[in-house]
Amino acid sequence: MTASVAVVTGGTGFIGWALCENLRDAGWTVRAVVRPSSSNPLPEGVERWDAPLDTAAMAPACEDARAVYHLAGLTRARTLDDFLRVNAEGARQAALASREAGAFFVLVSSQAAAGPGTPAQVRTEAHAPAPVCDYGLSKLEGERALPAIEGLRYAVVRPSGVYGPRDKDFLALFRAAGRGFIPRIGAAAKAYTLIHVDDVVVALRAVAAAGTGENPAVPGETFFIGHPVPVSQGQLLSHIAAAVGRRVRQVPLPTLLLRLLAELGEAQAVVTGRPALLNRSRLCALTAPGFVCSVEKIAAAMNWRASVEIQEGLADTARWYRDAGWL
Repeated sequence: MTASVAVVTGGTGFIGWALCENLRDAGWTVRAVVRPSSSNPLPEGVERWDAPLDTAAMAPACEDARAVYHLAGLTRARTLDDFLRVNAEGARQAALASREAGAFFVLVSSQAAAGPGTPAQVRTEAHAPAPVCDYGLSKLEGERALPAIEGLRYAVVRPSGVYGPRDKDFLALFRAAGRGFIPRIGAAAKAYTLIHVDDVVVALRAVAAAGTGENPAVPGETFFIGHPVPVSQGQLLSHIAAAVGRRVRQVPLPTLLLRLLAELGEAQAVVTGRPALLNRSRLCALTAPGFVCSVEKIAAAMNWRASVEIQEGLADTARWYRDAGWL
């Protein structure tokens, strides 16, 4: 019996790598579409297909595919146009390739496309999107491109903050904890919905399965995914300290300092032509009141719930960082 074929864009990245491994271990033939200029490795047993995010170039990889998972994109860019070219137009091109192959298309977007939420005002899929940064706007434009593609079978998944082995965004906090202090931006009570990468890949596969069954349950739907219990910033930093095994001081960063660093980042981008770690757009996201979303829609639609608790997940992440020599 021939194995089902799944195509994954962004397979060399954090979530993409985990998804490729999961699909491979479940017996799928996994084809990872990788930009031709990339020398980043892929998990063993995953087929490498060098192609840009272009419909014609992706067509050979998508042939006979049952599902196409689109994760490739930019999380940092110098301008909004740079974000849009990859995160919006790239999503549209990948979706067109998926339609031509007759595959079900899973767009991995972000809660950033929807905007902030708090425990008192939880963001749901029914709320009008209100992104506060260029990254979120570009992901939203990628979502908005899909309904216009006639004949496309798809669903949109918006992960909340994702952490776990191979992640580099949370790594800075773990390294800071190892030095005995962690920077905190805003109030300790500011809350987030988070999710371990293992739960993300299970959710992505559940959405694809629901969309490719005999009675497709998710055509054109959008789903937030995350752990149902939000975590405050203070709790998160304390859990990271415990995972590292150190007593850690949380150091609040003054807003004025952050604004100054954002302006310096803007100037750096102009001079170097490369995106800065912090700029005005990124600052808007970091100083938002929180990112809390409801995960009840996906729970009701396909009985999916995140299973990895925050303490367990962060401890697992710290172990991986140590074993990999990152900590």
